[in-house]
Amino acid sequence: MSKGMPAVNSRMAAGVLAAAVLVTVWGLSGCGEGSDSTPLDADRSQVIKGELEGRSFRQFDPSRDGSPRKAVILDFSGESRVSVWAQFAEDDRAIHEWEIVSEDFQLTGSADGSKVTVLLGQSTSERLLPSPCRHCIDATGVSVGIRDVFDPDRIAFRITDPEGVLPLPFPVFESWTDFVEDEYFE
Repeated sequence: MSKGMPAVNSRMAAGVLAAAVLVTVWGLSGCGEGSDSTPLDADRSQVIKGELEGRSFRQFDPSRDGSPRKAVILDFSGESRVSVWAQFAEDDRAIHEWEIVSEDFQLTGSADGSKVTVLLGQSTSERLLPSPCRHCIDATGVSVGIRDVFDPDRIAFRITDPEGVLPLPFPVFESWTDFVEDEYFE
């Protein structure tokens, strides 16, 4: 018989280790407490929507003057209205341009605003370039994540498209990305 732990204790230790790994992976994946998939109650949702109302955020990849570049504007122009505008351009010429608007978005996430997800729900879409069309972009499953919604110095966003429904080259920022807050414009 080999020296070391008995076979029963080795199996028990392996089981405990496997359980610990599963709990760690589950917690890191956002499925544990604090997950951004928890529906917010109406009062907390209104507070967060109020914080976003009238604000506009922009992001350019690789930069505002880069060519080619992808641009996104997240525009919270009303209490429950969000617009996700996107453009792909080369030099000074827009090649592709889209807009997805949700007139009644829903929020999930943490009540303290540290991690919130904007669910676009019933949205309308419009492709402006290269050829205009309305309701031609299926935004099913697309969401906008917001981190640190109450901290103007740390607020960050991510746009997720898990089903790949957005037309290429729609800019998707799957990791937390700093967007520049811009003046509200119409």
